[in-house]
Amino acid sequence: SIIATGDAAEGDVAGVRNMLNAAGAVDSGTITMTNEFLHPEGADKIKSIVANVLPAGAELDEQDLSAGRHTGQALAAALLRDPESAEPMASSEDRGALLQALREAGFLNYEDGTILPAQAVVVVMGRGGDEYYHDNLVAFANSLNEAGTYGVLAGKLQAAGEGGVIDTLRSEAGGGEGANPDAISTVDSINRDFAQLAVALAVVEQLGNGSGAYGASESAEAAAPPLPEGE
Repeated sequence: SIIATGDAAEGDVAGVRNMLNAAGAVDSGTITMTNEFLHPEGADKIKSIVANVLPAGAELDEQDLSAGRHTGQALAAALLRDPESAEPMASSEDRGALLQALREAGFLNYEDGTILPAQAVVVVMGRGGDEYYHDNLVAFANSLNEAGTYGVLAGKLQAAGEGGVIDTLRSEAGGGEGANPDAISTVDSINRDFAQLAVALAVVEQLGNGSGAYGASESAEAAAPPLPEGE
């Protein structure tokens, strides 16, 4: 599944989808956040929707009440398969109810019938935004990753700059050899072909319980993960 922020370039999202398809990934659909999703004026409304249409069995953090944290937890419950059993964590009815409520309120866009339970989620962003955008997208991505541990966030090179979303996620992961294997993987320079390929390889690595930081920035470990053995 791909979740794109409002500032993600359509060409970057399409490039990532093509690489995932070429790698044999099941297309679980693409969800696009509107700009309102990561805007402070929408925070109370989006949290109210999430609380009222939360999939059965899902829980919201009672300490971190941010919109990014709660929407990440809710969408993780709605979209992901259980990492142990591979069974969907939500019923199709609960998944549809949450997605439709967020779309009708102007926070998400997607095509009906295209969103299926996913083993992994790729979040595609652009350059990044203000402090609210940064804090809530970091919380959103971490919440998705905690639920399934199979997560990749990709963005423009600028997002890996000091204080950017990718920079923050890499700092949290520890970086370097022996970094937290359960951390979300990151890919910068997503407008370039090699980085779009790196996203697909990073998903494969995540499914094998690994993680890493890839792209062209100084904070990247390598341009891309190694090819899986036997490829």
